[in-house]
Amino acid sequence: MENNQYQHTLNVILNNNRELKEASIRRVLVVYEEVEFFIGDTCILFDRFRLCRRFFGEQIPIDVSCLNKKYTALYESFSRNNPHVNSVNSLGYEDIDFTSYDVVVCIAYDEELLLKALHVRYGERFLADECRLAVFSFSGLLLIRGRNLNIKFPSYEKLFSFLQNVLEEPHELYLAPEEQEWADTWLKNQNLKEGERLLILLDSSSSREKLMKVEVHFEILRYLLKQENVKVLIFDEKNIGKEEFYKQWLSSRLMKKIIFSKGTQLRESIAILGSGYTKMVLGPCTGLVHCASAIFNNYVKNGMPVSNVPLIMTYTGKWDADSWWGNAPLVNCLLLLDHEGHAQLRTLSSLDPAVRADYHDRLTCNEYASEMIINYISERMQGSV
Repeated sequence: MENNQYQHTLNVILNNNRELKEASIRRVLVVYEEVEFFIGDTCILFDRFRLCRRFFGEQIPIDVSCLNKKYTALYESFSRNNPHVNSVNSLGYEDIDFTSYDVVVCIAYDEELLLKALHVRYGERFLADECRLAVFSFSGLLLIRGRNLNIKFPSYEKLFSFLQNVLEEPHELYLAPEEQEWADTWLKNQNLKEGERLLILLDSSSSREKLMKVEVHFEILRYLLKQENVKVLIFDEKNIGKEEFYKQWLSSRLMKKIIFSKGTQLRESIAILGSGYTKMVLGPCTGLVHCASAIFNNYVKNGMPVSNVPLIMTYTGKWDADSWWGNAPLVNCLLLLDHEGHAQLRTLSSLDPAVRADYHDRLTCNEYASEMIINYISERMQGSV
């Protein structure tokens, strides 16, 4: 691809960017591309639309085109009920009507593909100075680091500066009342009885290094199952046979107290996290914990007392937990510190802010002991579990 072939179109766009007046903006498009789908990343990214809406104005429509059609249904899980976007679609560059927008925010690995599409479809209009479209890049800020990026458009400095001031606000997800009712009904149909509390234990992640030892997981699970008036939920969204695996570790008596969520869609799993029966969520540094955090952030924002929020816990390893959980006030982010050769369980919030991102003395998830987690749960649940 010859870069100079599109240089005039790019020059016009760059001039449009410089001359853009916020008061003239009537409609905004975000084009978003992701090679791989990660629940936590998408949960956080889609929440950014709330901040974009605040910057552009509540009356300005914001549309989102997710370019990777492979994940269309999954993206819908995070866009449903989101009041801060007008539409989310899977249109490609060849199908988007760019003439209906004033600003395009590009989040893509190869921005030259967008430039090429604009040149091919609207090159003559750009040449005649009849297209005032402004295009800005947020690819370097929001896409996975380490992958090759071909950035062609400048960043939107005013928007960038605005976002820096509000990025620490807690993320939110939006469940409708009927979704909460569906989750409660589904759980009752799985033999969750009135008065029983639902404890959710997450056992999977995108990376094995994020998980504690299997035997530690089951020691914690046995402790939970032996409590009164509880059921423990295990997600098996892909229906890979987790129930048969768990039978190898647990007695038939304890197995009766487990609910396996088999083959549920992502949005259904999210609804279960937000059920009124949910009293605890424990899992690795993974997407569904981000979802639980975002759901209850929104509940609290809309009036739920913090005292009614489930005990939400995530355990982390030898990485920068602060970048993932520093703005999650309802999450108890656990970490292990190497203290004079001994593992010490701490929470991220208990660390001095100056050292939260310094993880040289952190230990791996393999080094968690079940007693640490059990004691922490027991103390926080005040004997109710």
